[in-house]
Amino acid sequence: MKRVLLLLLVVGIACGLAACQGNLVQSPYAESDFDASGAVTLTTERSSYDISVESYTYYITNNTEEPIQFTPDYMIEYLSDGQWSTLPRSEEYQEGSASQNVTTVAPGETGSGSFSFWSYDFTVTEGTYRLIKPVGDLLCQVEFTIGQQRNGDDAYGYTPLEQLPETLDLEKMDCDLVIENTGTLAGGSEERVLSFLEQVAEGEGAMLRFVTFTLDGDPIVHDVVYENNHFLYRRDASRDRSSTEGITQRRYSYLITDGSTISLSDYASPEYASGERTLEAETLTLLEEGSFTRWSDLTAVVEEMTAKRLETDATMARYWSEDGTYWVNLTAEPLDYTVTSKTYGMSRTLTEFPEQTEGLEIVSAQWLSETQVQLNCRVSGDAEQVWYAVFDVEEETVVSAGV
Repeated sequence: MKRVLLLLLVVGIACGLAACQGNLVQSPYAESDFDASGAVTLTTERSSYDISVESYTYYITNNTEEPIQFTPDYMIEYLSDGQWSTLPRSEEYQEGSASQNVTTVAPGETGSGSFSFWSYDFTVTEGTYRLIKPVGDLLCQVEFTIGQQRNGDDAYGYTPLEQLPETLDLEKMDCDLVIENTGTLAGGSEERVLSFLEQVAEGEGAMLRFVTFTLDGDPIVHDVVYENNHFLYRRDASRDRSSTEGITQRRYSYLITDGSTISLSDYASPEYASGERTLEAETLTLLEEGSFTRWSDLTAVVEEMTAKRLETDATMARYWSEDGTYWVNLTAEPLDYTVTSKTYGMSRTLTEFPEQTEGLEIVSAQWLSETQVQLNCRVSGDAEQVWYAVFDVEEETVVSAGV
């Protein structure tokens, strides 16, 4: 069994909260150091973020009559006991390494970039923070807060599914699309779908809500929340008279398209569903071609993000735990698997079946609990014989295996 540490942790597991916060030092900046002329406007995508968010987006608007330039460099400070404190950088951080990349923003236009806490030796907690960015000769700042963790049902200003009225008023309801049971787009905006896809492609947190109807005309509400490199799909069938499901949810890893549909999937590419490497994963169709006039624009975004991802990522299928803490990657290597979280990464080769290794391959993963995942295996060409091994994250080993 091989054990390879995959993640270089920016926020060290061994660094306790008190120790990390104890490294804070008073900010070197006075309020007068920051631009107050309005020549440049620095904003964040949202003023408040869930504590689970890992990457954030900022926008820089040029209010002058001349072009302005900025680099990816930034600083983050934390409001502690009424004063701003500078966060300590991690040992891996190399100052100025991003300064060679320059973005130019024309007069009246807006540029964007991303930032995170990954370059800091700091445990992110609830509280008030500020992003500091040099823009040309100016120094700009914007405050934002980080709060309690959500369960994905109250994100981005939408009314939580649990609080929607029994009878929906679709003209007043906060949703992006209404699709009749014939596939006809009856409300909402294709532009909102395109905006959602473009935000996902940029790695920005985003949410899409749409309503479909059963053959009997009963509404089904669908929420898709993208954060932290995966999708939380929630479905409210409580108004479907033929169903007893109510509100259900599942996490998916990717958005993919086969040209006629756009789907949530654990497959990294639609090609992996029927390739030489045998894999079994779930795919859920979200949108279909017949409902949209700008379908080619929508699929082009999904195809581009898929192609870009496959250039650097060998993962063929990814399976998330129910609470979104851990995920398992499967690749072209039939017995290799990787169990990962924000602060943990372990790559293994399955060796629990020494008497039957020829032709054996992991075909899927299934989370049994928050910390145990079952690896389902088959001998290539034999669909009847199913082998399994249960990996325990806390014990870092396979705790049971069999047929």
